[in-house]
Amino acid sequence: MGMSKRLLFIEKAKPNKLGVSRWVYDSEFVGKYERLQIRHGLDWGRRDSLLARTYNVEKKRAKKGNKIIAVRLNGFYKKSDKYHSNYVKPSIRAFHKGKPSVFSGVGASGSVMMELDHKDGRKNDPRVMNVETQENSDFQNVTKAENDAKRQHCINCKNSGIRFDAKRLGYSSAYVYGTEFWTPMLRCKGCYWYDPIEFNSSFSIFEL
Repeated sequence: MGMSKRLLFIEKAKPNKLGVSRWVYDSEFVGKYERLQIRHGLDWGRRDSLLARTYNVEKKRAKKGNKIIAVRLNGFYKKSDKYHSNYVKPSIRAFHKGKPSVFSGVGASGSVMMELDHKDGRKNDPRVMNVETQENSDFQNVTKAENDAKRQHCINCKNSGIRFDAKRLGYSSAYVYGTEFWTPMLRCKGCYWYDPIEFNSSFSIFEL
């Protein structure tokens, strides 16, 4: 079968004794390293991968389109890091596996990549970012394209403090709860991107 993708990347990145490497760009994944090309997300460097359980894997994204363009290793992963990281415990992944997208209802297929999304797009809720206290309801299945779109709206919200206005999608109400301003108390709840199933259910009730 040859060398695993994890070992291929380590060989290419050449981390030092502290587990730190240079940025390795997607354009470098040619020839022997072609299997590492970043086509549908970073499958070999996700939080639950062996690589990410050994090293802190960092990703550099393009300024436009949010595409991952480079990856580097930034030190060895410590067990304590799981208390504030993107790590999602296996039981939660198993719970959501096979479920359709909460936005479009489509399921995984050969042409559609599904991803497990943190509902809280800022990823700064200590309870959710703690593997010991996170719950099934903190996550939802989305397609890669939907996750990319949500991520950009969350970045806009974080930078401006102004939440996404669902009227842009044709709804007559912008939010289910709260106002246009993001607050620590309400966090992302009430925003369309936080939980579209709850948003549509609540919206329907309000319209009766």
